[in-house]
Amino acid sequence: SHPLRGRECIVTDGMWAVNIALLEQAQEFVEKFRENQRRLAQGDPPCLPLLTSACPGWVCYAEKTHPEVIPYVSTTMPPQAIAGAVIKRHFAALAGVPPAQAYHLAVYACFDKKLEAARPDFAVDGVRDTDCVLSSVELLQILEREQLKWSEIPMCVDASLDGPLVTKELYNLGVESDFESSGGYLEYVMRFAAKELFGVELTGPLPYKARRNLNWQEVTLELDGKKVLNFALAYGFQQIQNITRQLTGKTKAQCSYDFVEVMACPSGSLNGGGQIRAAQQTPPEANRDLLQRVQQTFQTHL
Repeated sequence: SHPLRGRECIVTDGMWAVNIALLEQAQEFVEKFRENQRRLAQGDPPCLPLLTSACPGWVCYAEKTHPEVIPYVSTTMPPQAIAGAVIKRHFAALAGVPPAQAYHLAVYACFDKKLEAARPDFAVDGVRDTDCVLSSVELLQILEREQLKWSEIPMCVDASLDGPLVTKELYNLGVESDFESSGGYLEYVMRFAAKELFGVELTGPLPYKARRNLNWQEVTLELDGKKVLNFALAYGFQQIQNITRQLTGKTKAQCSYDFVEVMACPSGSLNGGGQIRAAQQTPPEANRDLLQRVQQTFQTHL
C-alpha cells in the first residue's frame, strides 16, 4: 500500500510548493521576455515588467484600484494555492481519498492569505484548494490557549514520505540563496534568466542597489556595458504606488524594469501582519533582527 494510506494528518513545510512556484515563475518570465523582444522589434507595446502575484494584499490592491496593471501581473499560482492543488488532487488520490474529504490547513505570517484561500480561482468543482489559513500569531495563541509548548509536541519524521511527496531536485534547487523568504522570486528568476537568456552563470550574492530605502532595491545584469536585465524589489504600498504610477503614466518616469517582486508588507512577507512580533527584551531586539535570526535558524535545520 502507499505510505499515505491510513494517515490522518501529515505536516510538511512549504519548500516544495515554493520551489514549484519559483520554477514556474522563472519560465514565465523567460517566455515574457522573449515575447517582449518580439513586440519591441515589431513596434508593438511592451508586455514587461512582469509583476509577481505571490502577495494577496498586492493582488487585491491591483484589482480594486489599478485594473490596468493586471496584464503585467504574473499568472503563476502562489505557493499556498500550489500546495492546496497538489494536496487535494495528487496526495489525496495517492491516499485513496476524494478531494472534498482532504483538508488543507496552511500556516502563514500573513492574514491576507485567508482572502487568497477564498478566491474562486483556487477551487475546482466547489472544492477549495485551501480549507483554512492560520497566521503565525494565531497558531501561537492556540498553543497558549491549550497550554501546549512547541518543544513538547511529539514530532515524527517519516523518511518513507520523502520519495512520494517531492523529488530531491524539487526540494533543493541547488543554488545557495534564501529562495523561500522575501526576495526569493527576484533571486531565483534573475539567476535563471541570466543563464537561460544570456548564458551567464550568476554566483554569490546579487549586487542589490537600494533606491530610496531597502524596500525599493534594484539588481541589474550588464553585458558589454549594456543593461540587459533590470529587476527590482518593491515592498510596502509606498513603493507599490511608485511602480503603478510609472506603469499608468501618472509620473514622468517610465517603468524600466523587466521584473518586479512585489510585496504589500514593508520588509517583505516575513514581516506580514500575521507574524509573531518581537517581545520586550533587554537589550530590545528589533523586529527585523528577530525575523533575520528566525530565518537563519530555519536555514540551519533544513
